Amino acid sequence: MQKKLCPKCASECPIKSLACRECGHIFDDSVKQRPSKNALICTECGSIGNHKRNIRGHFFIELILWLCFLVPGIIYTTWRVSSAKKNKCKICGGIELIPLNTPRGQKLQLEFH
Repeated sequence: MQKKLCPKCASECPIKSLACRECGHIFDDSVKQRPSKNALICTECGSIGNHKRNIRGHFFIELILWLCFLVPGIIYTTWRVSSAKKNKCKICGGIELIPLNTPRGQKLQLEFH
């Protein structure tokens, strides 16, 4: 069986495979998906779509407050939910993410990619 090497992680993959099993690198450019309309780009590292919600506080404290003290649990949960408005980059931890479909987002995409 013929194999090809992944350019990203150097693992052997079957010749007909579209993506690497180890790292997920896509071999064929026609298969690569375009970023969605709501995709975000990180201004620090240039990663696209790799973000998570940055929630302040801790879940375990919230759980203890709910189980032991009802009113403080409601207040703490309200504070956590209302302050969870910023997205955070999973790769570098940066908090400045902008939409990819804006002029600045497109400029950053050309700069980083």
